[in-house]
Amino acid sequence: MGEGGGFTLGDEGAVRGTVTVPNALSASAVATISSVHRPAPGWGPVRLEHVVIAAGPVLVGSGTDCHVRVRGATGTLLFKPGPDGWAVRGTEPENGADASAPAGRSATLGWKDASAGDSLAGGGVSLRLEALPAG
Repeated sequence: MGEGGGFTLGDEGAVRGTVTVPNALSASAVATISSVHRPAPGWGPVRLEHVVIAAGPVLVGSGTDCHVRVRGATGTLLFKPGPDGWAVRGTEPENGADASAPAGRSATLGWKDASAGDSLAGGGVSLRLEALPAG
């Protein structure tokens, strides 16, 4: 790892990027890939820009403390690893309240199992979970 969290991998530094931890309390980090790199052969025009290194819970939303930032999100999704896979729960502002409102103005949704192929939506966040091919 280079100065300031920078890294290079592969022949002649083919893959370059930086690693950051968006929240000092988080065990998970985000690797931002600055070089053009495809996640797997045959994925066509898909370009890998960010990788979450999940050593614990992962937060998805609009805040600067989120591992995956989504512009315009009004709620958050929290993913946590468990012995049988991942679980997710979310928060959404009640009655159109501002996402930055005090915690008492948001509804917390219950935990649900999450796995590859699932589509999740709510609070201005919409995503589909995909597994990268092995190898």
